[in-house]
Amino acid sequence: MNLHYMEFLESVDDTSFVALIDSWIVANPVYRRGSDADAWNAYALSIRVVVWCQQLSVRRDRLPCDFCARLLDSLAHQIRYLLRHLERDIGGNHLVKNIKALLIAACHFDGTEPARWSKRGLVLLRQALRDQFLSDGMHFELSPSYHCQVVADLLEIRAVVGPAVQSEITELLEPAVRIVANLTHPDGLVAQFSDAGLHMAYSPAELACAFDGNGRIEPHDRFTLPSAGYFGCRDDAGNALMIDAGRIAADNLPAHGHGDIFSFEWSVAGRRMIVDQGVYEYIDGERRRTSRTAASHNTLSIAGMDQGEFFGAFRLGRRAAVETEYRYEEDRVIVTGTHDGYVRYRGPKVVRRFNGTARSFRIDDQIDHLSTAHVRTSLLLAPEVSADPISAGKVRITCGRATAVIAGPFEFDIEPAVWWPDMGIEIPTKRLVMAWPRDVVAASLTFATQDGPIQ
Repeated sequence: MNLHYMEFLESVDDTSFVALIDSWIVANPVYRRGSDADAWNAYALSIRVVVWCQQLSVRRDRLPCDFCARLLDSLAHQIRYLLRHLERDIGGNHLVKNIKALLIAACHFDGTEPARWSKRGLVLLRQALRDQFLSDGMHFELSPSYHCQVVADLLEIRAVVGPAVQSEITELLEPAVRIVANLTHPDGLVAQFSDAGLHMAYSPAELACAFDGNGRIEPHDRFTLPSAGYFGCRDDAGNALMIDAGRIAADNLPAHGHGDIFSFEWSVAGRRMIVDQGVYEYIDGERRRTSRTAASHNTLSIAGMDQGEFFGAFRLGRRAAVETEYRYEEDRVIVTGTHDGYVRYRGPKVVRRFNGTARSFRIDDQIDHLSTAHVRTSLLLAPEVSADPISAGKVRITCGRATAVIAGPFEFDIEPAVWWPDMGIEIPTKRLVMAWPRDVVAASLTFATQDGPIQ
């Protein structure tokens, strides 16, 4: 499918551009067997249509007239197909991609038919603006990367619609772009909760610049997204703590959800130190299953159990119910949450409490009864981070000038692991694992930068 997006056309010369599109048209008739799984998949088609339209606008004066006619004829066929296969069953970011294709393609044609494309796109757009964003401004699929993708799509749509619709989009985007800034680490890249990659969408700076022309949307020192379940804080020294204390995913679209309830990411002195697992691929298999498990995230996990019934590449059955409370005390953020994800396996409820600042914080974990299964707390380190035991239950982590100490009641094991910062990229790293003794129902971890006191 990625090949059929044809986003690579942006980097080829005019001769290759003509040859590649002509080749695609010949090789991919609409009703070729299996074409709906890749070439004519509505999502791939929507991305490709936009790429073709944008590149045609840039190159048109340099392209042969007969080729432009072939390209436009194929575009019209693709849009007609899309209208019959809109992804209203999936919805979410897929439907926004469909809408963008309809509206941008309509700008390249005259007559009543493209006017119908535009009219249909605007009806769907207004519905999406109404239904796809939570009360705190976060996109309802609860993935920072997909939030960025939808923001980018709406920015592109804003450029081709009338003033009234532009105003509606801008009003919605104001909090949405602020959320992008808040969920961005000091390295300038977005958090990786749920299905997410560091470069899965335009960068936060590019989105901010496209929104207001100057890209100067500053993040808040502390932020709360209570509907989405994201909380965080940062300081001027390049420290940032981001907490995922919300639901696994949207109840009606859980495809991109992970078992990352009460997981977190931490940057120190501008460097990512504790990272999310990320996602390697969307094909059902070992890596896909691993990416979604609680054991792969920076949270408490119980062997043989998970926070939701994950199956297939994108499916989720029963899942944890989450309750979260938050407050501030001076410069400290305090987030307390409970989830019952393990209860259906006759396991315990889990309570996790974050208390502190981006420089120094404490995590208190508790389960409501003894578990006969293996309980452990995991922390995935960024690949550049070294981990050096100081004493039993205490580890120093270092990355360049960034240094911090993590302390707990039990000894840490340092296990080999991998990090998936983007789709298809796997980097060896390490995971700190603290196993709980069988008779323990509560444990705490403290985190402090080199100049921060342990709480």
